[in-house]
Amino acid sequence: MLYTFYATGTPSGSNSSLSLLANFNIASADVGRTGNYYIAALLATGELFFLTPSGYIQYTGGPLPTYSTDTLSDRSITVLSGVDVTPYPGATIFAGYGLDEADLIGNSKYNAIYTVQ
Repeated sequence: MLYTFYATGTPSGSNSSLSLLANFNIASADVGRTGNYYIAALLATGELFFLTPSGYIQYTGGPLPTYSTDTLSDRSITVLSGVDVTPYPGATIFAGYGLDEADLIGNSKYNAIYTVQ
């Protein structure tokens, strides 16, 4: 099955006070189904962090942490709010969704939405 997935980032502010929204455009075949939203930050050092309801946590293996499990629909999620990202040049923020982790990865329902310059 071919999926079309789009996530974009809407940044505002400067690197010393960056705000970023992840804007999800869910594939029509997935709208209304229960699934997971994922937000990840890959640092230039190779460290990977996931945004959860309680904030960013470092990924150390196991199931991928989710931002939320919900009925899938187009929506925006605040990824950063007035954060100083100057210590993290080259860090890339990814956004994605999937019915489960295998769907997210296997169907490439994620993409980079912002890279710190």
